[in-house]
Amino acid sequence: MSQNHNQFNIGDRTVGESYPPLVIAEIGINHEGDIEKAIRMVDDAIEAGCECVKFQSHVIEDEMIPNDIIPGNTTETIWQIMKRCALSEKEEIQIK
Repeated sequence: MSQNHNQFNIGDRTVGESYPPLVIAEIGINHEGDIEKAIRMVDDAIEAGCECVKFQSHVIEDEMIPNDIIPGNTTETIWQIMKRCALSEKEEIQIK
């Protein structure tokens, strides 16, 4: 049996040219660290027809050093934003 290199499976879902598009909602950190908002965003994504959602998981202390860099579109430092928007491991498991 020849293998089709234009398709692959994610669980039971086949992704490829001959299949409907796999729509993934990019939630990122837009929940702003609010678990209830994150859950609502997942529910909204499902209602809109998305089959997957993508979050950003951060362990700030392991990937950043405290800093005072403030992007041009806010008054918070990048450190403050990332710290505020991080979900705990328990919350991420709850969303899953």
